Amino acid sequence: MKPLAVLLAFCSIIATAEAKGGGGKGGKMTEKQKEEQKAKEEKKKKDEATRKAVQEVLSVKDKNGDGSLSLEEYLIGEADPVAATNRFNQYNKNGSRELEKSEIAASLGL
Repeated sequence: MKPLAVLLAFCSIIATAEAKGGGGKGGKMTEKQKEEQKAKEEKKKKDEATRKAVQEVLSVKDKNGDGSLSLEEYLIGEADPVAATNRFNQYNKNGSRELEKSEIAASLGL
């Protein structure tokens, strides 16, 4: 009798999961679920592109390897130091005198 009860409980769990659309191979996604999945995938791609862009900037300019840019590091390779300083100050939202990764992403328009 006990194996039968376990089997029934297992089948109930499987049926519930499939009814919710999480049934693996046999489960079908609703249009809303498909849209949500697509939005998650697009956000993941955008986030990854942002991380890569920020990492590229850091690999070129972050000379001390601390994961942020001081004004001196930010000015490396800039043709107009005055304009670059103004941009640095504009994007340094927290006033830390260093651009953190989120501030670097914002300065790149990401």
